[in-house]
Amino acid sequence: MSSSSDLRDERELDLKRVGLIQHEADSPPGTALPWMRFRGFQVRHRRMDLGEPLPSANEVDDLVICGGSMNVDEESLFPWLKDEKKLIEQVLKKGGRIVGLCLGGQLSAEVLGANVKRHHDWEVGWQPVRLNVQPGLQGFEAPCSMPVFQWHRYVFDLPAGAKRLARNDWWETQAFLWKDQVLGFQFHPETDLAWNRECALDRGLPTTGRTQTPEEILRLGEELQPRLERWFHSVLEGFLIGR
Repeated sequence: MSSSSDLRDERELDLKRVGLIQHEADSPPGTALPWMRFRGFQVRHRRMDLGEPLPSANEVDDLVICGGSMNVDEESLFPWLKDEKKLIEQVLKKGGRIVGLCLGGQLSAEVLGANVKRHHDWEVGWQPVRLNVQPGLQGFEAPCSMPVFQWHRYVFDLPAGAKRLARNDWWETQAFLWKDQVLGFQFHPETDLAWNRECALDRGLPTTGRTQTPEEILRLGEELQPRLERWFHSVLEGFLIGR
């Protein structure tokens, strides 16, 4: 007969191991990290800006990849980008799932063969996207317009075989789903109020393109972030646990 400690050890062995890749301090995992901890995941959190090594594909089941100010084509400046793309390939080959947030979505799209390119201008602040229906994917049960937080100039095309999950008139592919394995976002569904404030007060806040003032970002963050957080956690629940 198994003891309670044996049963606890067996449950711990069954916990999902998630590699959380953070590229820099200014692009934190936001609401994704407390949700993963609440769900009891074994989180392998790695900071690329601190020189921490990426986890191996054997150490993780899935990946959550944060944003960052670097771009997918800057491997000469950030050599670990090449290794990160290889890790994405390896996790996909073993059947793992990937959630890509802004830069993370761009890296995933490039690995899948899509073009990632510089947009003619910025999209920053709380901007609306139109969600498409995707049967079986939590959070995408019905078409609707939802304000989300944006901070990007690079964009990705839709990978071959992927389904477009969100769009707006600034860029047609704001999110995609590839073969139930990759959920790529161009926006930042992980935004928390602390990061929203940090972005609003950033001296480098873009002023061209589709942008907002610091006052607008602060006000809209207080109003809109709670809904975005609830929606994102629902999406993570369905994609990383329920599918």
